Amino acid sequence: MLTLKVQAAEYVGPNMRIRSDWKRPLFSQVLFSGAGARFCSGSLIRAESVRTGDFCWVDASKLKWKAWASGPARFRSIITGRFAESIATAAGKAGALAQALLLGVKDELDNEFKELFQAAGCAHLLALSGQHLSIICGLVSLLGRRIIRKEKMVRRLSLAFAWFFVWLAGPGPSLLRSVFMLSCAEIAREIDRPQSGFAILSLAAILLALFSPSSINSLSSIYSFSAMAGLMAFGSRFLIILRHWLPDWLARAFSASFAAVCGTAPVSLLTFGTFIPAGIFAATAAAPVMLVFMWIALVGGLIAVPLAFVSRITAPLLEALQSVLTWILASSASFPIFNVGSIPMLRILSCLLVVCFIALIYAIPWIVWCKSQRKIEELQGRMPFLRSKNMYAMLNPPDEAQ
Repeated sequence: MLTLKVQAAEYVGPNMRIRSDWKRPLFSQVLFSGAGARFCSGSLIRAESVRTGDFCWVDASKLKWKAWASGPARFRSIITGRFAESIATAAGKAGALAQALLLGVKDELDNEFKELFQAAGCAHLLALSGQHLSIICGLVSLLGRRIIRKEKMVRRLSLAFAWFFVWLAGPGPSLLRSVFMLSCAEIAREIDRPQSGFAILSLAAILLALFSPSSINSLSSIYSFSAMAGLMAFGSRFLIILRHWLPDWLARAFSASFAAVCGTAPVSLLTFGTFIPAGIFAATAAAPVMLVFMWIALVGGLIAVPLAFVSRITAPLLEALQSVLTWILASSASFPIFNVGSIPMLRILSCLLVVCFIALIYAIPWIVWCKSQRKIEELQGRMPFLRSKNMYAMLNPPDEAQ
């Protein structure tokens, strides 16, 4: 299977010949071909006698090589291919999922498994995003602190690996957003000008618009920026609420999921007319499983080539983790979803309902603070000596940067 960036198209029919050329590739097309030579990413080829339908098909004899890929593109293709084979060796039956999570290669993944992610409201877990990048960079930072033991060098190493991973897996909007944010934050720290989270997110949006203008308004990009904005705006507020009923580690996990959904739920309702509440719990439960899965797959893929026996250890572990992940997704998919259909007015009203709920969550810490202030003022009225700041610490309003 070849993914082609179409630069020219020609139609030849009875007494007719039509050809269109574009200076830049106008669109992409997936092409299935018979067995033939492997082409490196970036190679220029010509496909003749293409048979269309639900799929495009061309015989191997009709594929004509025109130019080799550039040096970096060939090197990237070789590295990606070797690493994908190593991951498949280390992961066994879970190789398709490992390749999808580490390299974004979903060719070997079953359609039923992809649909299970969508039905569970966890399709974002399968697409390469900032979450995957943070998991991989977290492992690099953990190993770097054990070896280098210099925080500044560890941060630079993690950032360099993040850029390498984006180059290797492909510069998708979500990955670019994440690596731009990491770069801006590191530069701001180096010049002693730390910025707020929303300032970093805004800079990342500007850089993405300059680097890849066509992807800034894509649905993937909108989801990525919306989820990140939700995390920044509502993460601390959900944490304040959930800490009263849940342990701290569990409250942090659920607060992140709820906050991200606050950013993406309006987009889902306006675009698709659906919202999957069970996806919040499925994503929270699947996150630690994916963390362990990706770490084992990454380490196993790196050492499976020189030490083939490692696959005897990693493959059963990864297959077991895939079974656990499948069970979590299947359980979530069994719950009903919120579907408002295709009527625009219903989508807008449901979106407004979600926005009102988000506004309430945003206001709760301020309401609590106002009540505490009134109690303090009443207490100070009864006991004037408590007005001294040295004797009584006043409560501060909720901090936006928490």
